[in-house]
Amino acid sequence: MKKELLDLVKELDLKIASDIKGLALVNKDWSEIFFFAKIENEWHKSLNMVEENLIDSIKLDGFTSDVEKLIRSSSQYNIDKLNIIKFDNKGNVDVEYADNDVSTYSLKKRWKKEQGI
Repeated sequence: MKKELLDLVKELDLKIASDIKGLALVNKDWSEIFFFAKIENEWHKSLNMVEENLIDSIKLDGFTSDVEKLIRSSSQYNIDKLNIIKFDNKGNVDVEYADNDVSTYSLKKRWKKEQGI
């Protein structure tokens, strides 16, 4: 999954970004996938980048859909858990699992703090 995920990040073609850090939360019923891109020393959230005309909405939708499919088809996917995938544009991928009733708000907040965003 590591190489395929890095390929998807590269397909975003965000040459203006010096760094990209992403988080995917996926279980059997739903998913939330987003990333932050560092552009001119400032972090921009993927959804905000559409409004700022830094990325096309169709490209972003395709990316999130492809990441979700990749995770669910991976041998590392655990259908009974919340799959937590942390990734960046340097090829780092970390896979963790949590119970489905975990607070995703606290997961996202902790991840942002860990990433320095």
